[in-house]
Amino acid sequence: MKINVEKKKGIDGKVNINNDLVLKDVVERQIAGKNKQSIADFLFSFTVQYLTEEKTPLASILLEGEIVYVEEAVKIREILDGWKKNKTVQKELLREVMNTAMMKCNVEGIVLSKEMNLPPPVGLPQIKE
Repeated sequence: MKINVEKKKGIDGKVNINNDLVLKDVVERQIAGKNKQSIADFLFSFTVQYLTEEKTPLASILLEGEIVYVEEAVKIREILDGWKKNKTVQKELLREVMNTAMMKCNVEGIVLSKEMNLPPPVGLPQIKE
């Protein structure tokens, strides 16, 4: 996993926060064991941009990582072939992978934003009267 946090200026006034999650690649990996097993490794990039109202960059968070997907060899081959041919993944699988990546990144993003004294990248629940 790659983590990069940069704070260019102090936060003053209204801040726009833009999140972006991108599936970069799907690659085949082997799990060693009694029988070697192929898995699909989904590589992703998650970016948080903190901008002023005038779109001036204030800070950014970059997280790159992977989601390991284990399934029968035939299914893994279908996934990898679809990605190699069209750079596409079946809609249901893509939703599952991206939701998992987003959950991991949002949690890590909240921790990193706290350490850097930045607003959290996602809205947090609040108790109202």
